[in-house]
Amino acid sequence: MNHFLGLLAIIIAVAAAPGAEQMPDQPPGGQLQALVKEYQDSVDAFEKALQEVQGEAERNEFYRANAPQPERFYPRFMELAERHAKDAAAVDALIWVVSHSSNEPNDEATQRKARDALRRDYLASDRLPLVFRWVDNEFLQAVVEKSPHRTIRGWACYDLAERGLWRIRQVRRWRSENADWQQRKWKFKWIEQTQFAYFVTTDIDQATQESEETLERVVREFTDVPIEGRRNGKTAGELAKGHLHEIRHLAIGMPAPELSSVDLEGKAVQLSDLKGRVVVLDVWATWCGPCRVMIPHQRELVKRLDGKPFTLVSISVDEDRETVAEFLKNEAMPWTHWHNGTKGSIIADLNVWSYPTIYVLDAKGVIRSKDVRGKLLDQAVDALLKEVERQSQGK
Repeated sequence: MNHFLGLLAIIIAVAAAPGAEQMPDQPPGGQLQALVKEYQDSVDAFEKALQEVQGEAERNEFYRANAPQPERFYPRFMELAERHAKDAAAVDALIWVVSHSSNEPNDEATQRKARDALRRDYLASDRLPLVFRWVDNEFLQAVVEKSPHRTIRGWACYDLAERGLWRIRQVRRWRSENADWQQRKWKFKWIEQTQFAYFVTTDIDQATQESEETLERVVREFTDVPIEGRRNGKTAGELAKGHLHEIRHLAIGMPAPELSSVDLEGKAVQLSDLKGRVVVLDVWATWCGPCRVMIPHQRELVKRLDGKPFTLVSISVDEDRETVAEFLKNEAMPWTHWHNGTKGSIIADLNVWSYPTIYVLDAKGVIRSKDVRGKLLDQAVDALLKEVERQSQGK
């Protein structure tokens, strides 16, 4: 007990360290650094103390009772931003508030106030990309229209387009998992009162058109803008063209493009070699957590369909074939494997922008489903195999 109380004392002592309001002689930047350090010191002390707590239940209790809450620091960051509104530190103080939150308690009102202040007073700042992850589409649109920095306008415009595509993907998946949602709207009425209302309210055709228009604007106005941290250092224009290609040429009902790759022994392979079979293309990597989660289900699928005109092709984007081969020594994946690497053509051919990327093709090579996993993948494959069976019987 004494040791436990000692740990609490460490956290309390750190939290009680002098804050920005106690250092008025420092310039705004120094006050901001002191506030950030105070918060980080409390986090470091807490994490150190947590490591000393024994037992899962005790650790959970200690976490709930003592985890530093960034919301406790909001008033002081906001005060600094208001008191020194014309100083660069004001922008960074507001950014800190927007980008730091905990699940409980959540002070959305203060975060909204900080976002509104950034949008109202600081659209000229080159620091705004630091909050793109946490702001709404209206904020990004304001940046596109009013930021004096072309590169930042390009980032915001591309983020708007990609957000739209993510939303379309989420809506399609949810509606596939709840196939009766239109017939049983009463069952999902509650969703309309939540942040997930778009599951039932989104017009997919309209949303696709809007994303297409935004992507066209990216190509037209920001085609050479580099997108930091994105695939292989591509520009906004290159990424946007990939998405436009998918919308226009890789939609459900369209023929899949010819794909060329190599197997794990380096032998050349082509998608057309699999014509006449139902094919699942799974673009993955050994470092991809969601990809690895799928492996047990994929094993079951392949085992269940043994002897059927079906092929699962896992296409690795790992840098080296040897990495995949080594992985397979410890993880049974008894199906077809291709290696694309980080720069192979399949990434562009299928516009791979997240992992895993799934395409389900019928026996004629037509795209029939995308982004399906688990039970939905089973259903898609089984339906296409029944088509093959009916055709073979002349029905």
